[in-house]
Amino acid sequence: ERYKVNIAKNGRQAIKIIERQDLTFHLIISDVVMPQMNGYEMAKIIRKIKPEIHILFLSGYTEGIINLDELKQYGEFLQKPVNLQQFVQKVSERIDKSMKST
Repeated sequence: ERYKVNIAKNGRQAIKIIERQDLTFHLIISDVVMPQMNGYEMAKIIRKIKPEIHILFLSGYTEGIINLDELKQYGEFLQKPVNLQQFVQKVSERIDKSMKST
């Protein structure tokens, strides 16, 4: 088992999971467009709680619909559909980098 994964059904649930002090997170993978709270809003709150967490955003929407500059303040962006090899490589890089800095 290389990685432990926690799954949240929306941004609010993700924030509740992050608030647990007994868990360490190295990466959050989130869609940009979600019900109740978008990925950018979620990222702003999570970064206040745990500023070291990197976020990998995914979206099928084009650059004209979402503001990539705002997202890049909190992490990286991959356009859907995502190439599986590119996705796995990006996740591995970010987690490995995060684990080395802790």
